[in-house]
Amino acid sequence: LGTRQTWSLLKNLLDPSKTRTETNKAIVKLLHQTAHNGENTLWEFLKERYIASGPRPNYRPYPHEEADHPLDQDISEYEVRGILTGLTRNSAPGEDGVTYRILKNLDDASVSALTSYFNRVWSTGVLPPEWKHAEITFIPKPGKALTLENLR
Repeated sequence: LGTRQTWSLLKNLLDPSKTRTETNKAIVKLLHQTAHNGENTLWEFLKERYIASGPRPNYRPYPHEEADHPLDQDISEYEVRGILTGLTRNSAPGEDGVTYRILKNLDDASVSALTSYFNRVWSTGVLPPEWKHAEITFIPKPGKALTLENLR
């Protein structure tokens, strides 16, 4: 066992209630209790906390009539490559299983294809349905009681 694995094992043996499995069980229990309190309690809480409220901005129709606005230029392969090389390990793969490491190591042809795809989405203004879907994972704040307010 490496040092990291050894400390992780020791920590879990000393306090089994803080393992990822036990934390997930506690979160599921909290969410079920919330659901029994009222059908929309969790949804209302999330909506109030994370979704913008109030009137929507009055955006101009797209595409704009202005020609060659700098913000409407195509995305360059240079920009895509710059973003990909700057990716960090602080994100989990999505439903498709694509990791940051895969994206960082794309060859030039793949970066070109990805750039073309982004530009097609940008020019049509039509987002793929997959981009409108998200998996939400609740993470409890350390050292705080397990309540909806203390989940990130």
